[in-house]
Amino acid sequence: MASVTITFSGDGGADDLRAVFAEASGEIAAKLAAKQVENINDRVARREAVSGRTYKASKRVLENKGGSPLTLWDDGDMLKAMKASDFSSDSAKISFGSTREAAKAIFHNNGTRRGLPMRRFFGVGEKDQETLTKQAQKIFKRIMSRRGFGRG
Repeated sequence: MASVTITFSGDGGADDLRAVFAEASGEIAAKLAAKQVENINDRVARREAVSGRTYKASKRVLENKGGSPLTLWDDGDMLKAMKASDFSSDSAKISFGSTREAAKAIFHNNGTRRGLPMRRFFGVGEKDQETLTKQAQKIFKRIMSRRGFGRG
C-alpha cells in the first residue's frame, strides 16, 4: 500500500487540516456526482448496463418500429434531464429534472410488462467506482496543494 506523508505549512496545524477536509468533502461530492452523470451518459452511448453487459433490444426495435437501437436515446430528453444536485459533505443526488423523464428512467431501468426489457443504466458500476475513486484522489490532492499542504 502506498503511503503519503503530510507536512503542515500553516500555523494552525490540525485546524488547517480540518478545514481542508471540510472544503474537500463538499467539492468532491459535487464533482463526483457530475462525473457519474457523465459516466452514465457514456455507458448509455455504448449500450452498456451498470453491470457492463449490453442491453437487450425492446420489442419496438426488434420489430423495426422506430426508435434508436438500444441506446436509450430516442429524443434525448431523459438523459438531458439527468442532473447532479443536493451536495453535502458526504453525498450528492443524481435525479431527473421532470416527473415525466424520471418515469421514463424507471421504466428503462426496471423494464415493463409491455415488452420494455430491464436495462440497468442508472447506478454505479465497478468501472464507475474506479473512475470516481481516481477523480476523488485528484480533487483531494489539488485542494491539499492549494491549502499549502505538501507531500514529503
